[in-house]
Amino acid sequence: MEDGPIVLGRTEQAMVVLEVEEPAGTEEQPVRLVVNVGSFGPVERIGPGRHRVRYTPPATRHPQVALVGWWRRSPGALPEILRLPLLGTTRLRVEAPAGRAVRVDVGSVRFGPVKAGRKGTAVVPLVVPPGIDRVTVSITGGRETVTREVALEMPQASVGLVVPSMSAEPTATPTATDRPSGPSALSVAPPEEARSRRAPTATATPTVSVIRIARRDPDPLTPALSPRGGEGGRGGPPASVYLGVRTGYTHSLGELAGGRFGIDSWIPVQLGPARMGVGFSASYGQAAQAVADGAGTLQSRSEARFVPVTARVGYELWTGRVLSATAGFGVTAAIARFTNTLGPSGTGTGLGALGFGSFGWALGPGQLFAEASLGRAPVTATGFRLEAGGLSLDVGYRVRID
Repeated sequence: MEDGPIVLGRTEQAMVVLEVEEPAGTEEQPVRLVVNVGSFGPVERIGPGRHRVRYTPPATRHPQVALVGWWRRSPGALPEILRLPLLGTTRLRVEAPAGRAVRVDVGSVRFGPVKAGRKGTAVVPLVVPPGIDRVTVSITGGRETVTREVALEMPQASVGLVVPSMSAEPTATPTATDRPSGPSALSVAPPEEARSRRAPTATATPTVSVIRIARRDPDPLTPALSPRGGEGGRGGPPASVYLGVRTGYTHSLGELAGGRFGIDSWIPVQLGPARMGVGFSASYGQAAQAVADGAGTLQSRSEARFVPVTARVGYELWTGRVLSATAGFGVTAAIARFTNTLGPSGTGTGLGALGFGSFGWALGPGQLFAEASLGRAPVTATGFRLEAGGLSLDVGYRVRID
């Protein structure tokens, strides 16, 4: 192709260059072309073994393969069959929450993103090569990326190629008693069978060969897709990681209470119909306690700086266009450094568990979240004890990273 691939609905005409072997003495024998879809113009010889012809694609827009037969106009010539890919164009309508971004992967080529409108739909223009029977649709902008595989639906493609040729094989004139008239009188044979035939005499009689080439037709195209899947859809692993910060207030249900801040991450996980996630967070907090005797002459001050690190597993209980609710459990490992004005310092570690519930709100390039949790993470060292868990209320924001 001189002008690149042929895209149906966009390419009005294309110049095709055919390079073939040209044995001595065949220079004056014209090259003939036929095609099962579209049409060819006159063939022009532009050099030894090189021919150029203008091709007009069919008006249809579904992806297909044009079967091209070429041969030299000589007694006993049989056609060579070439395949010319025709890329199709379509517009895939996807149902998605308003404001979400929709993209479609066709093989290794990505189309979009296109934002869903107020009515909850996005229309993504696609260019689809022949042989592609499924595309991957991703909806982003919420707490997690929703990914589905969708089957494409296309009409039955033409698999027959009618090739007029000059055969040296004598042909009997059909009568009403030996062969019916009309299309059923055409000979039907695959290329291998047609090539095995050779002319026993030099008597040339016009015949018509119908060559049928088997090909696999794609599965049917789904016109619309919902964010939880569509006809023929399958759940796929979300392709996003969320990173951000959190801050909040924790009460140990004892004497310790105070604010904390830290970093947070969340990784959505799709397990069949279950929408889950795995999260990790690390926070920093500190606490102080002063003790004095009755007279106030002897005072002691203890301080603790601690870092609880938590791993969470959550299950999405509910999701809407903007809001979502998740509940789950986790494990917390904490490390603390203790100091005292009247005694030695110490370092301790502890391990505990927690349960949590959170609400998410899709906002901008990520998600704003609020979380409530209750857990235990006791940390001990020589002469010191700290409860790094308790009842916590946190808020934060995570940015989606594809």
